[in-house]
Amino acid sequence: MSLDGTLDANYDLNRRVRVLSPSGRAFSSVVCPFDDHVHYMPQVELSELSPQQLSESDIVFSKEFAQLSVICRVLSMALDPDVPLLDRFKFVCLVSFYLDEHFAMRLGHIPKLDPRDLESATINLRRQVRPPTKYEEELAVAIRTVVEMQNRCFTSQLLPRLRTQGVEIVRGEELTSLEAADMTAYFKEHLRPALTPILLDPTHPFPLIQSHEIYLYVILHNAKCRAKRRVMFRIPASKRLIPLDDTSLRFVASEDVCVANLGILCHSMTVVSSHVFRVTRNTKISIDDAAFGDSDNLLDFVIEEVHRRRQAPATRLEVLKVAPAKMITHLKNELHLDDSDVYVVDSSILDLSSCISLAFVPLPWFRQTMRDPVVPAPFRGLTERLRTHPGAIFEVLRERDVLVEYPRDSFENSAILYLHAAARDPMVRTIKTVIYRGGNDSPIVAALIRAAKNGKEVSVIIELKASLDEVQNTEYARSLQLAGCNVTYGVLGLKVHSKIMLVVRQEYDGTLMSYVNVSTGNFNPKTAKLYTDCSLFTCRKDICTDVLDVFNSLTGYSWKPEFRTLLVAPINMQRRFIELIKDEAENARAGKPARIACQVNGLTDKLITKELYEASIAGVRIDLIVRGPCRLRPGIKGLSDNIRVYSWIGQVLQHRRIFYFHAGGEGKFYIGSADWRTRNLTARVEVVVPIDDRKIRKRLAKAFNLINDEQWIWRMAPDGRYYKGMPARTSSPPVSVSITPSRSSVIDNKPVAEFNNQEDEAQPFTTYTAPSRSSPHQALLDHMFKDKEPNQQLTRTRSKKILPMAISDSATDDDAGMVKRSKPRFQVDIKGNKKVVDKIAVGAVPIRFAGGIQSMRALEVLMVARRVDDPWAVPKGGMNEGETVQQATIRVAREKAGVSSCEEVANLGWIVVSKKVKQVAVQTFVLLAKELGTFASSSKERRRTWVPIEDAVQLLKKKPHEFSECAIERAIAYYRHSFSTSETAMTSTPLTRSVGGSLPTSPKHGSPSVHESVGEAHMEPRLTLSSSRMNGTDDGTNGRMQDSTKKAEFGTGQ
Repeated sequence: MSLDGTLDANYDLNRRVRVLSPSGRAFSSVVCPFDDHVHYMPQVELSELSPQQLSESDIVFSKEFAQLSVICRVLSMALDPDVPLLDRFKFVCLVSFYLDEHFAMRLGHIPKLDPRDLESATINLRRQVRPPTKYEEELAVAIRTVVEMQNRCFTSQLLPRLRTQGVEIVRGEELTSLEAADMTAYFKEHLRPALTPILLDPTHPFPLIQSHEIYLYVILHNAKCRAKRRVMFRIPASKRLIPLDDTSLRFVASEDVCVANLGILCHSMTVVSSHVFRVTRNTKISIDDAAFGDSDNLLDFVIEEVHRRRQAPATRLEVLKVAPAKMITHLKNELHLDDSDVYVVDSSILDLSSCISLAFVPLPWFRQTMRDPVVPAPFRGLTERLRTHPGAIFEVLRERDVLVEYPRDSFENSAILYLHAAARDPMVRTIKTVIYRGGNDSPIVAALIRAAKNGKEVSVIIELKASLDEVQNTEYARSLQLAGCNVTYGVLGLKVHSKIMLVVRQEYDGTLMSYVNVSTGNFNPKTAKLYTDCSLFTCRKDICTDVLDVFNSLTGYSWKPEFRTLLVAPINMQRRFIELIKDEAENARAGKPARIACQVNGLTDKLITKELYEASIAGVRIDLIVRGPCRLRPGIKGLSDNIRVYSWIGQVLQHRRIFYFHAGGEGKFYIGSADWRTRNLTARVEVVVPIDDRKIRKRLAKAFNLINDEQWIWRMAPDGRYYKGMPARTSSPPVSVSITPSRSSVIDNKPVAEFNNQEDEAQPFTTYTAPSRSSPHQALLDHMFKDKEPNQQLTRTRSKKILPMAISDSATDDDAGMVKRSKPRFQVDIKGNKKVVDKIAVGAVPIRFAGGIQSMRALEVLMVARRVDDPWAVPKGGMNEGETVQQATIRVAREKAGVSSCEEVANLGWIVVSKKVKQVAVQTFVLLAKELGTFASSSKERRRTWVPIEDAVQLLKKKPHEFSECAIERAIAYYRHSFSTSETAMTSTPLTRSVGGSLPTSPKHGSPSVHESVGEAHMEPRLTLSSSRMNGTDDGTNGRMQDSTKKAEFGTGQ
């Protein structure tokens, strides 16, 4: 790393580091952030601080660096070769989006300017008031590090791989003559009418550069007067990437099309050079009582603030590496920026956030396919019924509470259905709701307008101060007012961030009954497909009465001092959360079970942090899944030994807020709109609702299974860094949903003094676990094995074997570890019917025993050979319009197997266990076509071949492939842990490798390598895999092999 923050040429973007735990043990991990310059390290011994000092210190916790760490974790997904290619491209584009937000929203407030002095409006007052501090300089170096890593990932990793798959962003000079002609026609029709040349000379004032827009800086030469002119164009933002034709996946950037056709605009001038640039302005709007002043209308005031934001000080200038120094100097001077505000992008394109559409090209096998949202079970069949009976949905809610989980459940068939039914139902009298971010063309707003026109009393609290949605919300406010709705513009001094909706209906007996929808996310159909949120529909009288009181407080500005069941900020939420935390601490001190778990977007409140430290000292076990910044530091000896902090970064954005407190075995669950941030608890109107329904609580408890997701979960260390592959609990115990605490929950909540005297797997920072980094193939195996249809579930034993084995009483063991039977069989459970079969599927590989002998030598695996040009038959009607047979086969294969994506062509196979009535599929599996044709005949008739395990290993020695190695490892691990009768034979032999070095042995499980399992552990000939997976360092390769063996031991469904 150079002193200016840029990366050296030999910097490893995917490096792993060796980390020392507090006990002195070393382990390997992928570290995030990736460099010391990106992480703010306070020079203080954390264990010497008190809980109050630790929670209140702004030295220990840096808000800006914490947010930058979130960006780094997103960037890590783009750098991870295990992530599907198009998803990697999506993540690298999201990094640009988050960096834009950082520069626009997090670099201070816009200073108040005299509207008569417009010239001073573009001055960067941050630089004029004081020089940058050391902290700001360190932050700038960290940001440049992230930008450099992003550019290198995009140019050196993603673009070349996309090009090999036919996806390409071409430059204007790379177009063929035919393509250039097509782009000229496109330019004349779609771009030229929107282009306005602006001359830059002393006779023209420097134009207002809009934030986040792409501009062209052009040097022209006039042959007549032999003078050069500088001209600026703003590139239309309608379509950034233009497809070259309808069949290929080649695109060209809109600015390159403009550059190639500048001669059409500048008729008498010669284009000397043209370069793109982009400016970011400080767009944060802060409206308080003092700022509002004597304005009569908040709506007009917000509109004025939005207009003033266009003239806000610039905070960043982005240019490409080829940009000339004179252009940069000219723009810096006009925008009043310093050299530290200029970011030179070593790439072919600016603003990757506007290129995110490329991640959704029609290549589904290069991204994790998201299943289409489904209709929530309680609402199925309602669409037809509501046409004749609009009150049908309220009949459902009178019977039970309904929890909807996005994006799994359909937003259109839940929240929108609910509101449209209320708008049409003649028995509905009143509708009240809050709009924070409704999105463009909101169906929620359309339903409210329809309800008002149908004569309902509609009250809408619309938050005009929602960041970057001010313009959209002001338009919604006007539309709703014109339709006859009662519109309230939030509350002065507070933001209304709660997600609540209330419907009052007159029932047939004449009584009025209320129905409520409380959500963790915005009522926005677009974000409902991208964010994980949950929404409660209920008609519980106590909840409905509290929600009605909240609406009355918002419209009447008269707050109740207390609520019956709801936690409402800023009234009682912070106090109630602190009371719940203290109750858990008291239970722990009394020797009772105590547990806290939550899933939030951020944890920055100092009071909540202090109470969590105190609870940890008392012995409360605390698991926190915090997607964004987290003030709390886990694993500090004597302070936070019992606290674990996780961050999950994956295909969708974790946005739900779920809180759990053991409460003496009662198991209290809450969901709502609030995070544990100070702004949520004190400066916003938030609503959190308790969950009493037992079935709903069980569903919410599953949200904490993310802790055990080894592929996507990051764990925070005591120093504040996040790691993958860090030692952690083998399996986090589920949160309690029962009234009486179980024995396991009592054991899992021992006081901290007892934990400090043990070396068990519940201590993430003191227990050695083989380093691992989950491969996409391993995750593929795990996902397929546990995600079976209900009629395909396989029984499990309490000893956590992968599958149970039914062995007759006459079976005997010999010295060679072989179990002789007349016919080895497996017991399966299909729709509750227990059957015994002679072959099963382990992960993605089917196995059986040959010759009536249960031994490693008799173990066989099923290999399937398919050619890419030899598609399997698709059932009649199974092809979509425009699909080829092969494309349909690949799609059906993934859908049947529950597999989201794979970067190779996949094929589908079935294991038949019964032919008496019909074929029953116990387990589907996906194999890679690229690999399959290397070891079996290409004949179409020979589709399946049972291969002895030894031969399969030898085949892979010649043609290595990571997927097949994982499958064979799974088969061997299954045999070892299910049928081996000699634990000594498995663990006593030294572990070896085929290529130098030695494999470490887990002190608890003693998991040997694949070669040891097949060879020495069972007194059979040694088999070795000579492949890329057997090369490399101990901390990478060995971790993957031991991780797959360990997963096989505990079962992929755990």
